[in-house]
Amino acid sequence: MKRSREMWILAVILLVGALLRGLYLAETARNLSFYLPGVDAGYHDFWARGLVTGQWASNLYGDPEIQKMPFFRPPGYPYFLALVYKLSGCSFLFARVIQMLIGLLSAFVAFLLGRRWFGARMGLIFAGLMSVYWVFIYFEGELLEPVLLVILSLLLIYELALWTERITFRRALLAGIIMGVFALVRPNVLLFAPVALLWALWIVRRRRDVKPFKLAVIGVALGSVLVISPATIRNYIVARDFVPISTNSGINLYIGNNPTANGRVTGIIPGLGAFQTCFDYPQLVRNLEAKLGRRLKHSEVSKYFSDEAIAFMESHPGDALRLTGTRALLFWGPKEVGHNKEDELERANSGVLRRIPGGFPAALALSVIGTAFWLTGIRRGKDASAESQTRNEVLVLVWLFVITYFVSYLPFFVAGRYRAPVVPFLLLLGAWGIDRMISLVAERRFGAVGLWLALFAAAYALASANPTGYAPDLAFWHYSRGVELKLAGKIDPAAQEYSESLRIKPDFPLANVNLGLIRANQGRFDEAVEHFSRVLDVLPDDAWAHYGMGLALAGKGNFGAAIREFETATRLDPSQYMGQYHLGTLLFARGNLAGAEGRFIQALKGNPEFAPGYVGLAMIYEARGRWDKAISHYAEAVKFSPDPFLHSKLANLYARTGRFDEAAAQFSAVIRLNPKDPLAHYNLALAFERLGKLDEAIAEYSKAVEIRPDLAKAHKNLAVALYFKGDYSGAWREVNLCRKYGGTPHPEFIKALSRKLAK
Repeated sequence: MKRSREMWILAVILLVGALLRGLYLAETARNLSFYLPGVDAGYHDFWARGLVTGQWASNLYGDPEIQKMPFFRPPGYPYFLALVYKLSGCSFLFARVIQMLIGLLSAFVAFLLGRRWFGARMGLIFAGLMSVYWVFIYFEGELLEPVLLVILSLLLIYELALWTERITFRRALLAGIIMGVFALVRPNVLLFAPVALLWALWIVRRRRDVKPFKLAVIGVALGSVLVISPATIRNYIVARDFVPISTNSGINLYIGNNPTANGRVTGIIPGLGAFQTCFDYPQLVRNLEAKLGRRLKHSEVSKYFSDEAIAFMESHPGDALRLTGTRALLFWGPKEVGHNKEDELERANSGVLRRIPGGFPAALALSVIGTAFWLTGIRRGKDASAESQTRNEVLVLVWLFVITYFVSYLPFFVAGRYRAPVVPFLLLLGAWGIDRMISLVAERRFGAVGLWLALFAAAYALASANPTGYAPDLAFWHYSRGVELKLAGKIDPAAQEYSESLRIKPDFPLANVNLGLIRANQGRFDEAVEHFSRVLDVLPDDAWAHYGMGLALAGKGNFGAAIREFETATRLDPSQYMGQYHLGTLLFARGNLAGAEGRFIQALKGNPEFAPGYVGLAMIYEARGRWDKAISHYAEAVKFSPDPFLHSKLANLYARTGRFDEAAAQFSAVIRLNPKDPLAHYNLALAFERLGKLDEAIAEYSKAVEIRPDLAKAHKNLAVALYFKGDYSGAWREVNLCRKYGGTPHPEFIKALSRKLAK
């Protein structure tokens, strides 16, 4: 095939891929989750924004304490996202555009890989499959790591495949660097390092020259260490804890191997509480420390969960074997197993993705055809050329990567996004199979073509089988939509989604808690109590259910029981700042100022930017007559919540303590926020009077009565101010208006004004 024709076909392939991505980007940009990423995507977004802005305050999910502990999740993707945010001002759209460009780059690298070792036609087929595979397009629209895993896996195999031509230190070092970057995104790949080196040893032994093998070992080791070591050093500096990359392996192993495991991710850690998102991990660590009665390093936490998982496997070998089989079937199963979202349902509800044919069963069936062609050719020994030998070595490398990566996940749990790195190589094998089929057609061997098509049909039927019975969780899908709507402030539609989730799965804890909180805020307290009771019947240590129950009981006027619920919630999760705050308000209402003060302080530890916590402390100091401390806490509150009421409170305290300049500044702030507030103008006028600024005071009194003509006290004070400015007729007019609206000017002032007018 001529090079120019290749480039034109490749351009069309990439253009089709770009068109599909553009259409999906336009579609998904209309979804709330595009701007409100949740679960792992929300964690990545929080982490990346923290790196760019330096702001690490808690969000709605809580404080994940990223900057205080060793990396819990691998840092590769969040740091990549931070770089994109740095370039774009934290643009959600720009991040997706970059990821989709990387997706197209992956298709281009696939073309280069295929053309170099399999021929131009096969390279184009491979690029075509890569550019239209719906799962890749879908994950390129999510703030998740598959987009990096796909390009890194292709680059790694391409660089290693070059070793079939010649092993040099530069190539080995570059392969090590790619593997190190890969490990920072997904550490499982490190299991492939020794496998790749054994493959390299096999190659050099076939060529009867083992000397380059030393270069391979040194280069890969050095490149990987150079990339990974900064993360290790950072972890030690931050926490004095030896953590090479991240600490999530232990808990992930436990999620896959415990009495309630089902092969997929679960949101509850038996005996320790919820683990719905990575934001929950710091509290999970504290719960474990409370259980064990001692402080733990994060490496010790990971080891604890690993030991628990191993103990389960040793004591329940039959269950462990069954779970391993389930995970294997899920990994190679026809469905994209949901994790952050229900991927299959997202596709079904996408006008773009659902129209793209194919999926994992087709990719797997095509890989069977390609592998069968390869093995048949080897058995027959039809081509013993150096080119064929090199191609065979590359295909061995591909299968070693696929198998090793699969094995690396087998002990943990399965999600669709975790198998993304093996899909390009299933498509590579499939492209080889399609290429061979085209050759058979060109040779008019239609009988052979029919047999191979029959094999594909059989393989596709087998790949489409679903022995685990896995189906997307429709209840979770509705729940996720409810979360998005609630975050966007669309409360009633969110409640409808939660209700639909509970119609499908009445005992779903998350949906019950979230709907219960909505009902409590709507004043439907009996319904809220019912939802929280459902959760507590199954999960008596769920902190959020106790918090919600406290809200509902307080709404019903049962303050004693509400206090007990808030106390339980904050004991289970001391970082739950809203629970601490509401407990503080109830204690304050009962006159327990010391208890309330402690709770407000705890609320601010959980969220230092929580304005109501500062207000609560300010109210306590007001009640104690400690004006300076009350002022300082109101001043903190208005930093985080520019509420006119808070500015007014602060201004009144400044006025009360004789600090009229500062009082005037705060009343001016109220007016900036609400220019039509007559009392703010009136109070600012009072402050100006105390400062001797009579003209400014007259102007503000005039604005006050212009906005509210019946404000008698403003007319009264304006009359006095005009009197001292010598405007006696104006003062008399204001006296009459004061009387008209029910005010009573001072008799002595009336006498003095009358004498002035008489003259």
